[in-house]
Amino acid sequence: MKRTLKLSLVTLFIFAFTSVTHAQLYVGGNLGFNTLSTSSTVGTTTTKGGSSSSLTLSPEVGYFLSDNLAVGVGVSFNSNSITTPITSTTSSVSLNTTFMINPYARYFFYKSGSFSAFAEGSVGYGSMMSETTLGANTTKNPSTSIISVGIAPGIAYDLSDKFSLIAKLGNVGFQSSTVTTTNTIGTTTTTSTSNSSNFGLNVGLSGFTFGAIYKL
Repeated sequence: MKRTLKLSLVTLFIFAFTSVTHAQLYVGGNLGFNTLSTSSTVGTTTTKGGSSSSLTLSPEVGYFLSDNLAVGVGVSFNSNSITTPITSTTSSVSLNTTFMINPYARYFFYKSGSFSAFAEGSVGYGSMMSETTLGANTTKNPSTSIISVGIAPGIAYDLSDKFSLIAKLGNVGFQSSTVTTTNTIGTTTTTSTSNSSNFGLNVGLSGFTFGAIYKL
């Protein structure tokens, strides 16, 4: 919560500064949906396999400080559901929901006509909640806090003076996760935490995101 407050204060400071310098405001974001299902057929018998679906919604708002530099903040929401058959009549459903706040700076280092390329540096703070349902029973898993820092390459194409398409091609960065577990036995409650971190590079179509911005 304290980290979220700090990020919010930084964002408000950026917006206050840019309003004084008469920078150009823009809004945008991206929306993604994906679904997958499997089945197998032996003779005339078809058996349904597992399935999954995901939804991603990431609005953003920012300012162009100059033709080459923009700063802003994005909010991302992701929901991922995986269904796994256990028997012919029973399935296990795992649901993961992630919420992130991501202040960023976007530097456009190349421009040619309507096309431009940029590098985006961002920091993020958020949480992930997950639960598993088997039949009529639902089990909530421990919540996870997430902190990330990364740089993503991207390209932009101006359809007009106001409207641009934006694509980011993966990222290179650091992510830290903290899992908090609370157990209550009788009148005694204990809390335990576990931490993990990773540094990775993911540049290419597997990390591709597509969106748009509109200059106000």
